[in-house]
Amino acid sequence: MTACIGFAAAAHANDVTIDFQNNGTGNLGVTTDTFSDNGASIVASGFSASGPVNLWVKNAGGDETGLGLANDTVDHEILPGSFIQLTLPPGPPGSTLKLVVTGSIQALEQVEVFSGPNAGVLNSTPVGSQVGGETATFTIAPGTTGFIDITSGTGNVLLDSAVVTVPNVPDGGLTIALLGGALTALGVARRKLTL
Repeated sequence: MTACIGFAAAAHANDVTIDFQNNGTGNLGVTTDTFSDNGASIVASGFSASGPVNLWVKNAGGDETGLGLANDTVDHEILPGSFIQLTLPPGPPGSTLKLVVTGSIQALEQVEVFSGPNAGVLNSTPVGSQVGGETATFTIAPGTTGFIDITSGTGNVLLDSAVVTVPNVPDGGLTIALLGGALTALGVARRKLTL
């Protein structure tokens, strides 16, 4: 008699940081774009008070790197009344936006983050805000759907990066090893039955 013992494949979540630099720099020439890295993706759209505005990818080093807007003709960042809207959930299916990291927050500048169901308008449910401090990190509740809006209360700010948590996936090497062991055991059992 042949016994087969099964083992559960190891699973893990994978945090992927999207830094918005892989679609080029400067004026992207589009108001909405998908940014991807290591299998994770997120859709970002730019808006001003008068409607859609082109996305601008800034790469000036230090905390002056990230996603801004073309309507700020001096610094290409997010001005009061303008916002970048991230569509939730990010990809692949089942992923969540764990953090939004905002850079280039000088003294007396304020970043504000909101969530809500409305596309193309600044939503009103506060996620958080910060004045000064160079960098601010905001936790987005798992399972949040709709949109996350990043804007400036005063001054101008920049969306440095987004961290996407990709759902648990089986460890491919362990799964293949277990499958091979199970097929070997079935072959032995079949051979014994035919003898």
